[in-house]
Amino acid sequence: MPNPIWSGVVAFGMVSIPVRLYPATESKDVKFHMLHRKDASRISQRYYCPEDDAVIDAHELVRGYEASPGRYIVMTDDDFAAIPVTSQHSVELSEFVELASIDPIHFQKTYYLEPDPLGLKPFALLLRVMQESGRAGIARFTLRHKEQACVIRPYKNTLALSPLLYLDEVRSTSMLRKADRVEVEPDALALPTAYVDALTTEFNHESYSDPYREGLTALLDEKAKSLPADAGAKTMTFPDLMGALREAIEAKRAKVS
Repeated sequence: MPNPIWSGVVAFGMVSIPVRLYPATESKDVKFHMLHRKDASRISQRYYCPEDDAVIDAHELVRGYEASPGRYIVMTDDDFAAIPVTSQHSVELSEFVELASIDPIHFQKTYYLEPDPLGLKPFALLLRVMQESGRAGIARFTLRHKEQACVIRPYKNTLALSPLLYLDEVRSTSMLRKADRVEVEPDALALPTAYVDALTTEFNHESYSDPYREGLTALLDEKAKSLPADAGAKTMTFPDLMGALREAIEAKRAKVS
């Protein structure tokens, strides 16, 4: 389990449940590094300032908002901390809704909530109530300076928290062709409906794998067999400083003489 990225309390009526927040998902994509084609050495990325014509360190960076072309408002950590939010260390359940009433397009990412030992009993009570009622809780919480609406719902043996996109963050469908305005005769629905009914089953996520990742991994394993024995274990060589100094002195003496 990774380290928690947030800790606080879930407020449920008069009860405050201390919890920790963990990422619920992880990417399994095969990751690649950028290499120099010439010698297969790994390339390092650096921050370059064209104004100073210099490479700068990460600690010299600040965040800026482009107010107009070429004009930036610089923001510091203190600026972000000064923005008033009411959910810095708490998640207060303000209402409960049917989970089906929230379209999945609004879900950003999912996190797991884990109760502290002292909050295990009220956490279990909240989990059971939500499981039996079939409802999800709506709340607000702050993560990385940003306050967001979120939904809390039962997931297996715990509660999952998903920040919600706001309405203006979901693009309108108005620019798309209006398929719902096409007139469809009732008789035309019979055959496709029968086909859908024939293929209807319970969703089993385990039956779906990632063939591209499996094929890519197999290819990489095969290519790894042809690597030289010392590949990836390059030894660093250091210049002979004393020898270089002797050569420089001898060259200097040769010029003088």
